Amino acid sequence: VGALWGPVLEKHVAAIATERLQLILNEVLVKAGAKKPWKYIEAVAVEEVTFGLVPPRFQFCLARYDPARAVLCLSMDINYVSSGFQAVLTPRLR
Repeated sequence: VGALWGPVLEKHVAAIATERLQLILNEVLVKAGAKKPWKYIEAVAVEEVTFGLVPPRFQFCLARYDPARAVLCLSMDINYVSSGFQAVLTPRLR
């Protein structure tokens, strides 16, 4: 994981996190849009999410293959500590 984190995995994980964070923020704006402080915000764009140079540490991983569905399920216990995590959000005010 360490060798692939910087050039490959971090970008992929960051793209997934950016997409999911955008969905969560959109949902919060719809559900709580009439309440303070959300009522002053029209939209929030997730510009960038980065996780830094330090890869997560996998402490446990269990792989289960289901041949009937042709699916490999991975269950993991991950510890992630970084000083390089950063998210850039752009709110658009009403």
